[in-house]
Amino acid sequence: MKNKIFAALLLACVLLPSFAQAQNKFGYLSFNAVMQLMPEYSKYDTQIILLQESYKAEADRLDREFNRQYAEFLHEQTRMSESILKKRQKELQNLMDQGITFKKEAQENLNRERDLLLQDLRLKLVDVIQKVAKKQNLDYVVDTDSHTYLYMGSRAVDITHAVFIELGVEKAPVQSSFDNPVIAVQDTLKQIK
Repeated sequence: MKNKIFAALLLACVLLPSFAQAQNKFGYLSFNAVMQLMPEYSKYDTQIILLQESYKAEADRLDREFNRQYAEFLHEQTRMSESILKKRQKELQNLMDQGITFKKEAQENLNRERDLLLQDLRLKLVDVIQKVAKKQNLDYVVDTDSHTYLYMGSRAVDITHAVFIELGVEKAPVQSSFDNPVIAVQDTLKQIK
């Protein structure tokens, strides 16, 4: 009797994981493609563009100032004493370093601001994706932007269209019939344009 119970338990332990594994259902979508079509995205995109333009204007001003002083230096260098020549070279080097530092910091600030501005939008999209995944009884959702999947079988579901509908995107593209998620996302983007 104990042997039969032990054999039944052993069989259950062996078969249960493979049965559970066979029941997993995957969905996929392009997170960035969906986010860029959300109505709120254009507001964030405009803010990022304005910020980017202000940084560019300041970088251009620094470049113009450097170029002006460099041209002046080239024009007058033959009449300068050695000490003034070295002083001006040092000033030009400092001005060039300031420009380089500003551009680096501006890019870092721009990236940080972009992340902060889009954080709420990303959180909203993640909530909607989770809602759609629950409605469609999905166990996993793969972001096709990351290209980390090695294989996606025919049972995987493209949830892009369902997410667009859940978000209320008016131009929700028709769902692709391709099994390949990369082609499906490319198809979706073509339909939108």
